[in-house]
Amino acid sequence: MLNFKDAVVVAIEEINDFLQLQKQNNPIDDPDLLVEEIYRPDSSDSAGGGKYWLVTLSFLRNQKTGGAIDLINKINPSRTYKTVKIDAESGEVREITDRLLSNG
Repeated sequence: MLNFKDAVVVAIEEINDFLQLQKQNNPIDDPDLLVEEIYRPDSSDSAGGGKYWLVTLSFLRNQKTGGAIDLINKINPSRTYKTVKIDAESGEVREITDRLLSNG
């Protein structure tokens, strides 16, 4: 059975692999990978009932468009959020999804 620390390690490894694949077409600033949320739903929750860890990580993504937009992106870079769903028993990654933030 994974504890939350093990789940975070699995999530970071998986996102790092994901980022390596994306680097070819979409530059990403690696050192800014942050753990945002760690959540293990209980059995009354519809998100997996204790069978999964949900680990949300974020990283900076440079969006190269040219001109003034690039300058704005350097001042206020865009963060991308990914949630990694990990089987709490086996440590197997079940899915990686975009984590959309609410404006509230």
